[in-house]
Amino acid sequence: MSVETENGAVKAITLIRNSIDKDRSVDAIPGSEFTIEADCVISAIGQQEEGELVEKERPDHIYIAGDFRNGASTVIEAATDGRKTARQVHRELSGINGYRDIVEISPAPETGRERDYDFIPRQPMPVTPIAERQEKNKEVELGFSEEKSLIEARRCYLCFYNFQIDIDRCIYCLKCIDVMPVNCIKMAKNVLADDDGNISYIETKLWSEVQAIVIDNDQCIRCGACVRACPVDCISISKYSLKTEEI
Repeated sequence: MSVETENGAVKAITLIRNSIDKDRSVDAIPGSEFTIEADCVISAIGQQEEGELVEKERPDHIYIAGDFRNGASTVIEAATDGRKTARQVHRELSGINGYRDIVEISPAPETGRERDYDFIPRQPMPVTPIAERQEKNKEVELGFSEEKSLIEARRCYLCFYNFQIDIDRCIYCLKCIDVMPVNCIKMAKNVLADDDGNISYIETKLWSEVQAIVIDNDQCIRCGACVRACPVDCISISKYSLKTEEI
């Protein structure tokens, strides 16, 4: 593989095709080189876990996290594992028993999200020009300005807000379905609730089968149109927040 540059910037990348032998070894195919125009090349290097170090007994106060412990994974998985390891470090150094995660649910009059927010385009991240990235420790993504940060934040669907319909108060007028901008409110049959209050159901289009009108919070965009349209005020909004306590 070779990278062509011009005036300090990437111009193209030349690759060669390979064949895999029966023993799983890889050999380059002579004469199979090809070139692709490019203005940026990212080196994706596979990471492997340190199996021997993970399996054997380690000295006290030596901790392993992320790809170093689990092998190649996503950034989210690595960050999650790092957070768990940091908790372990803090617990052992502080002498506490551990942590307890508590979900707090509180009523909310509205979410503050407007329907127009759905049409805000993704804001491009300002970056350092490619020709200037050769400097060691040079930041590539420069971060949003305050103005762009606020614009980008409005695109969030606020999944920590949940909408519920009080089945006992609902009059099945379908006003909420008439105003929903996405397919998040459904007529349901075979409605069941478990001990934790989680509801399962089957969607139906037949009035003769309807047992409830339900909101699919996975599809909801938190615009609040259903709340404003309901004539009997049977739709409520709850705000979920996660708090961590030392125990």
